[in-house]
Amino acid sequence: MLERQLDKGQIVALLISAKRYQDELRKLIKFSSKRSKKICYVSLNMPHQTLTEIFKQCKVDPNKFFIVDAVTSTVMSPKPTKGVSFVTSPRAITELGIRIGEVCKEYKSDLMLFDSLSTMLAHVRGPDVPRFVHMLTTRIRTLNSRAIFPILREDMGSEIMKDLNMFMDTVINTTGK
Repeated sequence: MLERQLDKGQIVALLISAKRYQDELRKLIKFSSKRSKKICYVSLNMPHQTLTEIFKQCKVDPNKFFIVDAVTSTVMSPKPTKGVSFVTSPRAITELGIRIGEVCKEYKSDLMLFDSLSTMLAHVRGPDVPRFVHMLTTRIRTLNSRAIFPILREDMGSEIMKDLNMFMDTVINTTGK
């Protein structure tokens, strides 16, 4: 189903249970690597070093990915790294939005993976999250790209998540429990 949705150039929310999140994320990385040439991976969960290790474990070409890392700067001063752009923190959503736009445009990515809206909700409260997602999905559409937003299934009951649904073309519920 995900393949069909992305063939249409859509923006997809992918609901994943907390228990299966890491396994499903690895499947998503493999799937994305097979289907896309240039992927902008926005990480609010893991530093780029961890992602690079996951790419190796998944046996995908790490050069297909450009990482926007919003984690590393929260614990250390990052060194410039090829294929990585740093944001000061997951809370810095204006900086994050600008950086994602720059990377998607300059890198000419055909897919963005945003890991994850659930993490963003842990850092940012109120109407800023829906505004950010609206801006980001609009930018993805104007660049004629596609996006996948993994979300913890457990977060879907929140009012903000209900608001976020209006910016997605489709919501896919993974079968893993």
